[in-house]
Amino acid sequence: PLASAVTPPSGWYTDPGFLRLELDRVFLRGWQAVGHIGQVKNPNDFFTGSLGNVEFVICRDANGKLQAFHNVCRHHASLLACGSGQKTCFQCPYHGWTYGLDGTLLKATRISGIKNFNKNDFGLLPIKVATWGPFVLARFDDSSQDTVDDVVGDEWLGSASDLLSRSGIDTSLPHICRYFVTTI
Repeated sequence: PLASAVTPPSGWYTDPGFLRLELDRVFLRGWQAVGHIGQVKNPNDFFTGSLGNVEFVICRDANGKLQAFHNVCRHHASLLACGSGQKTCFQCPYHGWTYGLDGTLLKATRISGIKNFNKNDFGLLPIKVATWGPFVLARFDDSSQDTVDDVVGDEWLGSASDLLSRSGIDTSLPHICRYFVTTI
């Protein structure tokens, strides 16, 4: 039996400052599960999401490579994609800047006459992405250099990584849907 217990103060659940601290110290540092491999099974598949105020897009480029980027146009910071599906490129609804699924800027409008503009400098900002079992993981900070699955698993799950690796993860379970819960 439990002799005594305490719960965190209620302010931890309602204080915006505590939320910012938690996002910065917990969720935006380290690997986070952001999706299922079934969501990006084929080339040109994509899905979007957000973590705190960070909007992201995960996709498979035409060569089948898994990619992740900040989901904002480098010109006017408009969202490039919503939801999930298939795309061959991401196009900003504001001025039509168009990006490949590898993040390169393919087309930039309204830039004629701008000196020293190099479209190679304005690709989408990458986010580290990896898979572990059926999970798609993203890392929003710059502290980890490796995306080798074993390293990612160890960083994400700690000592449970070895146990889960030996016991196996059921990758046959399909992704059914994504459910968003919002509060007012």
